[in-house]
Amino acid sequence: MTCHQSYAAVAEKTKNLKNGEPNPHASHHYGEGIACTACHSEHKTSQVYCNNCHEFKYQIK
Repeated sequence: MTCHQSYAAVAEKTKNLKNGEPNPHASHHYGEGIACTACHSEHKTSQVYCNNCHEFKYQIK
């Protein structure tokens, strides 16, 4: 969060995904209660945490 200010700020920056899928930073299930590291990983491949239950095409880069 040091780099991105707040969870709400990240959600605002990613609200209009080009592929029309839900904003992964505005979770209906977790709100601001999920850690960034659930999806983003510094030293290994990141994963889309939402895809544990859903089948979104969204990929983390």
